[in-house]
Amino acid sequence: MMSLSNIYKPEANKFSHLGSEDDDDSDELDDEIDDSYNKALHSPTRNVQKPLMAPNRTTKIRRAHSKPWCTTRACFVCFVWLAFFSICVSGLVLLILRAVDSVDSKTNDPNTHFVKKVLLDNQQTSFNDESNFAPCDELYATKVWHTTMSKLMTETAVRLNDVNEDGVDDLMVGFSTGVDGYNAPKISCDLYFNGTYPCYGGLLALDGKTGREIWRHYTMHEIYSVNCNGDLDVDGVRDCLISGRAGVFQAVSGKKGQLIWNFGPQESRDTNMNLYTAQFIRDLNGDGVMEVLVTHGGDPLA
Repeated sequence: MMSLSNIYKPEANKFSHLGSEDDDDSDELDDEIDDSYNKALHSPTRNVQKPLMAPNRTTKIRRAHSKPWCTTRACFVCFVWLAFFSICVSGLVLLILRAVDSVDSKTNDPNTHFVKKVLLDNQQTSFNDESNFAPCDELYATKVWHTTMSKLMTETAVRLNDVNEDGVDDLMVGFSTGVDGYNAPKISCDLYFNGTYPCYGGLLALDGKTGREIWRHYTMHEIYSVNCNGDLDVDGVRDCLISGRAGVFQAVSGKKGQLIWNFGPQESRDTNMNLYTAQFIRDLNGDGVMEVLVTHGGDPLA
């Protein structure tokens, strides 16, 4: 009787390479195992009718290679859709703002500004953040009008005041004529200003729309401080306080350019003082007219 070891010994050497990771070799190995098993089963020298155990078959394991979810093509498609969506949203917002502006130009109803206010609320918030601003590298200016003031010089800041009541602010300019001086001769006014006296300084009003001179007021010395923030003659137009060299200090009507009062000879006045920007203050004596506060000092000819 043949021992079992003789039957399975040839096949044992052939099973030594089982478990290979190569799928093609696994198929060949299965076929080879079947052939070896059939030969041993029908061998004439074998008296065993049934095998003691079925041959072992290796399980085919196929490894699935997962594909990356974000390929170059997928990322490109996502980017294109995102860009398209952003352009559509921006265009829609611009169309809404254009429609709101069109409605605003046809009506003064304050309710029409509600939609615009809501849309620009976030933008207004960003305007309040100084970090969102960048300095300008270029500036462009358009000339509205141009004028010259012959024989006049100025050191004052230009003040705004609608003296002709046309709804546009006019320009108030203090000036010097260049012939100013301590005890300046009157003949200089005859030579250069056709006998207008005094002619050494003053206040000039220019039309804000055209630059045309509205009126001119002369003083005894140069004016270098102007304040037009109070209505002293109660005519509905703000009047101006002007001050300058050698004790010059006056109140001038904004509407007509005429003298309202002059800080003339009195105990508190000295011709050696310069007077600087005067200020309007509240009514202290109860007469219904604002009071005035002014500072002084310095060399009148400095």
